[in-house]
Formats: sequence, structure tokens, C-alpha cells
Amino acid sequence: MAKKDEYIEEAYNELKRLSLDEQKRMEYELRQKAVRDYNTQIKSAEKRGIKTGRHDALKQVVGHMLDAGKSENEIPGLIGCEPDEVTGLVEEWRKETS
Repeated sequence: MAKKDEYIEEAYNELKRLSLDEQKRMEYELRQKAVRDYNTQIKSAEKRGIKTGRHDALKQVVGHMLDAGKSENEIPGLIGCEPDEVTGLVEEWRKETS
């Protein structure tokens, strides 16, 4: 495979050269670890943001439905959430608006 693509062959040869030098290999591994750590942190932050955003959006929807006269029992069926989740959202909404 490496012989078929000059770029892969070049990268492979560079990797071989770096692996011969202990200090260079350690620097390379540290850079790779830093990149992986960064990517993991970004993904984690995105997931937290999505969950927080979904929660806040649902709370707003629940609040608007309550303001429009829907009962707390009707809302779970309308938005596809569990009744317990809606109860928590209603409580949060009422705390924020009182």
C-alpha cells in the first residue's frame, strides 16, 4: 500500500525516521495525545451544549403551552416527553416566571 501512494510512503518513512529518535518519538506522542484530548474535550462540550439547549428549548415550549391554556397532563402527549420530565420542566418554568 505504501509503495502505491507516494504521500503515504513519505509519511511512513518520516514515521520510521522519527521512531529511531527517542526524544522525537516522545514529542510526537505528546502532540498526538494533545490532539486526542482536545478532540475529546470539544465533543464533550458539544454534547453538554446540545443537552442543555434541548432542555432549555423544551422548558420554553412547555411554558408557552401552559400560557396557551394546555394542562400539565396534556403536554407530554403533545411534545413526546415522559410525564415526569414535563413535571420537572413545569416546576422550573414556574420558578423562573414567578
